[in-house]
Amino acid sequence: MRQLVRLLLALILAGGAAGAAPAKGGELRQVFLVQNSGWMEPFYLDPSSPLKPFVKNLVGKSNLAGVDVVVASFNQDGQVAGRRSPEVLFQGPYAQGAVDGAINGISLQRKASGAYADADFRGALLGTFARILQGRQGIIWIVTNNKDAPDNNPAVIENTRAFYRALRESPHITAISAFPMRKLVTGPNFKEKGLIVYAIAYGERAAQALGAILRDGAPARALFPAPPVKLKPLSTDPVELQLNSADAEVRARVVQGRLIISGVPGGEQQQVQLQGNVKNTYYPQNIAQARMSAGWASKEPLLAGAGVTTTPALLRNVPAYGQSGPVSVNLTLPAVPRPPGLAGILEDERTVVGELQVRLDDLRFSLAPDFVSRIAAISGGETIQAEQAERLMAAQLPEVFLDYRRISSATMKVPVQVTFRYSPWPLILLIALAALLLGALLYLLFALSRPRAYTVRVGQTDLPVRIKPREQRTLQDAFGARALVTGRLFGPPAVRPIEQS
Repeated sequence: MRQLVRLLLALILAGGAAGAAPAKGGELRQVFLVQNSGWMEPFYLDPSSPLKPFVKNLVGKSNLAGVDVVVASFNQDGQVAGRRSPEVLFQGPYAQGAVDGAINGISLQRKASGAYADADFRGALLGTFARILQGRQGIIWIVTNNKDAPDNNPAVIENTRAFYRALRESPHITAISAFPMRKLVTGPNFKEKGLIVYAIAYGERAAQALGAILRDGAPARALFPAPPVKLKPLSTDPVELQLNSADAEVRARVVQGRLIISGVPGGEQQQVQLQGNVKNTYYPQNIAQARMSAGWASKEPLLAGAGVTTTPALLRNVPAYGQSGPVSVNLTLPAVPRPPGLAGILEDERTVVGELQVRLDDLRFSLAPDFVSRIAAISGGETIQAEQAERLMAAQLPEVFLDYRRISSATMKVPVQVTFRYSPWPLILLIALAALLLGALLYLLFALSRPRAYTVRVGQTDLPVRIKPREQRTLQDAFGARALVTGRLFGPPAVRPIEQS
């Protein structure tokens, strides 16, 4: 593990490869790179080695529907006759039998001299960008013991630092997580105490996909003994909101990072109080202390004037990947009127959106003791004191693991959807009016179609008649007098004598 600082040494020039923007659309791929150089000897030659069963589970449990899988081994390109590095062993939609067969086929590789091949992380990653991803976005998993070459000369150290600068600054390497794991294996020549699994997202879609794979409760998370070490990004999404409404009539919940509030009375200014806690997304860093504040933004004029405050103003001792004490978020929502016109009468709800911004300043971190103990065990050390933790990490891990020391502030942006409710009475009155009009129309139709009995005078005689409105009848009395009788909607029918010719 002394050589762990070279974990991604091979990507020094991949800063140039990573500098090219991946395509925003198109396919997404998952690439699994498994180191098979000489330093991995115990993981291949120990009969009880957990390496291959673990990689099989990792590929299977991190599989995403519609995303092709690539399984490849890597050492140093050009050292093994007739082999490329990375060497693609499987590519296509996930199929357990084919993937397991490809992983079973990974073995230690030797140079022409008979010595085991060296590792070249730079070449592996450059080959992945150029020959496997070919401009696509992707998630790159690296399974390694983080050893490449035995020497540690100043040029290598400087190149490694140059790579990490590029890694930090590249907007296309969007997320990096790591899982140090204790795995005890014994080979013919030496022993190993652990592996580190890295997951690198190349592109925005890849970062979203990686977030889904590594979310709490996801199948892949069961493979790892602890939460992922968050290496990038560090200045965004420092916490997750876990809030509910304090008002029985207003409902609030956080769904996949979106705060959804419903049942807010509309038409007048409202105070909405949310309570719960925040979850520290950093690991292995405890948030020892941070000033917490909040802001609001919305492109919709109706919510532009909203305000937000949070309590407490100071977060203390939030454990790595753990929850804070009670937190309140108070939203002051402006009077949002009912939609105008008929739409406003027909709808008793109106949904508008905004963005809640939670900012942590003056961040101070401490390290989770369980993580420090695990790194000490992997590196062969004993239990250490808390004040020695960072020195151990600096000695055993790449400097990117210590980037949290550069972070003093971080911001989380949470999309918010607010649904206002309005009185149903306008709609009720509209329905009642429509019912009255409909009733009147039906009555009118009924009255027009129903014959009514009347007595009309024709000549000198009163004659009975049953007639519908607007119907015309000709009547004649016993003396030959005739009249045209026309039914009316209201009142008796009209009678017009017909002159005798």
